[in-house]
Amino acid sequence: VYFAIILVLSFSHLTCAAPAPGEWSFETCTYTTSNGSVFDFGSLKKTYVWSHEVSDSEGHVLSSNDAIVTNTYYFELSLCGFVKSSFGCKNQFSAVNVIDNTGTCTSVGDSRVGSFAVAPYNDGIVLRYYFGDVVSHIVNQYASLYLLCGADQPWYFEHMENPNQWHFKLMTPNACWK
Repeated sequence: VYFAIILVLSFSHLTCAAPAPGEWSFETCTYTTSNGSVFDFGSLKKTYVWSHEVSDSEGHVLSSNDAIVTNTYYFELSLCGFVKSSFGCKNQFSAVNVIDNTGTCTSVGDSRVGSFAVAPYNDGIVLRYYFGDVVSHIVNQYASLYLLCGADQPWYFEHMENPNQWHFKLMTPNACWK
């Protein structure tokens, strides 16, 4: 049985309280597990912008391979805060923006509502941002940010599952257990 802990963050992003299994702080950009292990992502606290060739492989699942139709998408992602959009996106609370090949900007995660957990293979942390511009259900709309243990690599778009479950990956030594 999987339990998710949903956090409602303060509008100022100054504090965030969470029950076990750990505690996420947006002020310091750290995650502390219930056994006291600390993951410090403070050095990664900024807005990231990149483009990526994205394939529409099944008419509704976007991925980085198996192209039927390929388009360039732009992504804006912020860890521990709001995106400072360079594309003029309107959602002021967005944690993740997706800009398609027509220039349409969609927020796929609200920086005020998130959850955290140890990654599925115990190799880092998963931060999920819920809601955004396509709000209808908390289970169906979110952006998963996988912060995984490894040598530094840039953010990478993995895939989008229908409906609007966006998955991103960052390899960083900050996500390694100490």
